[in-house]
Amino acid sequence: MQLKTPVSGSSYQPVDIVGSSTFGLNPKILASRTFNMIQSDDWLVSYAGYRREIIPNGIKGQGRSAFTSIKSNAMIVVINNVVYSISFYSTSASGKKKYLTKKIGMLSTVEGAVFIDENNVGQIAICDQVNMYIYNYLTDTFNIANLPIGFVPGYVTYQNGRFIAPDTKSAQWALSKVGDGLDWFWGASGEPVIGAIQTKPDYARVTVRFPGSGNLLLVMGRNVSELWTDVGGSLFPYQRNTSLNFDYGCISAASVATSENFIAWLGTNERSEVVIMVGTGSSVQTISTDGINNKLQLLTNPEKSVGFIVKILGHIIYQITFYDKKDNYSLIYDFTTKKFFDVTDENMNYHIARSVAFFKDEYYFVSLNDASLYVMASALSSYDYGTENFDIPKIRVTSNFRLPNSKRFIVTNMSLTMEQGNDPEYMERNTEYVPRVALSISRDGGITFGSSLANPLNLSGNRIDRVEWWKLGSANDLVFQFRFHLKSPLNTFEGVMVIRQ
Repeated sequence: MQLKTPVSGSSYQPVDIVGSSTFGLNPKILASRTFNMIQSDDWLVSYAGYRREIIPNGIKGQGRSAFTSIKSNAMIVVINNVVYSISFYSTSASGKKKYLTKKIGMLSTVEGAVFIDENNVGQIAICDQVNMYIYNYLTDTFNIANLPIGFVPGYVTYQNGRFIAPDTKSAQWALSKVGDGLDWFWGASGEPVIGAIQTKPDYARVTVRFPGSGNLLLVMGRNVSELWTDVGGSLFPYQRNTSLNFDYGCISAASVATSENFIAWLGTNERSEVVIMVGTGSSVQTISTDGINNKLQLLTNPEKSVGFIVKILGHIIYQITFYDKKDNYSLIYDFTTKKFFDVTDENMNYHIARSVAFFKDEYYFVSLNDASLYVMASALSSYDYGTENFDIPKIRVTSNFRLPNSKRFIVTNMSLTMEQGNDPEYMERNTEYVPRVALSISRDGGITFGSSLANPLNLSGNRIDRVEWWKLGSANDLVFQFRFHLKSPLNTFEGVMVIRQ
């Protein structure tokens, strides 16, 4: 798109500051990346920050799972090998919430993903991929369920009165008795009630109820996923859909996340490398782009991945993290805009959130890096660890700008429109904190960038919204990189540059 020409020999050209991570196989193809921001109403805005909220007994280690128990009005949180019930009980005059943290049980493992669900009779199933534990909050008991011999449980789900879990060492999956997660031998003559993946030779990895689809159950292997429907049979209640299956399985059970009427996961099959999948009750699709698929295919350890779904600024977002030291990155997919973005911690490593629980109108997550519980919200504009507080790295790398004839051009000036003058921590000029936008330029198609040119932003109350740079030199394959250094929420619009040949 070419805008009104300012002077003879010059032209206005748009700069796509508002954009997502649509990078190509190589930056030379397409360099576009967005870190820790999402797109909303044609503006680029801040993604959620977080704040350390609860440190159970000051222990060290890492979080493994967080789950909201609707029936017990508490969060079930697993840190290392300890299971806690955390409930909210008061708010101080300063607005700080107070929590009651209760240790309810111990697991036999200290690391790895933990899966949790609950039934309607006071039982919460907790699976550490070695044992199935049943916590009864009505009787305050914590017991190990007696599973079939050799059965290694995985992702546990609840549907129509039963807990359902796969045997990760075979193609089978099993059902608990209705209303009793401790009883897995309720079939004829006291036998376990077992189903099995039938479409392909496979290992069962996940059994998960389809959100918004009533009696529909998705049974996922590594290479295939089958749809089963609870038809109420007396001997075995589920019936497989013989006319439809999904030809992708799941490489990481911890990457599975559900919301509204879809399921997202890290998928694979015997003929395909790793991709990010989304399924509804009637179809599945690959949502990862060429550039993202290229990154996924370079993963060292895709099994070390976790995923969850949150709703930020009204946008439904799937966040997936690859936390192996050799992989080390996180992505979010916004179902509202159908776009990907990068998310990081303060050091541009993977985002620390592992598992999320929505409790008392706030998102809480356990961390991959420590044993604390954090609050996550769009209103938080920093990463707050209690003793340390860091600005969120907000970076936009634009798409490559080239002329159709590949000739060099000169950038006379470039400007962007962004909200200014609303930073309560910048009431007067000082040297300790100066909100600013730093611009660096790549003249080789986004492969390398030069030194940055920083423009300070306005003091609070001065709401002139234009930020401008002059005399930016020449190139024939130009990429801009903007770094937004500010403590207030970010809202920025598109940019424009003036070029001449």
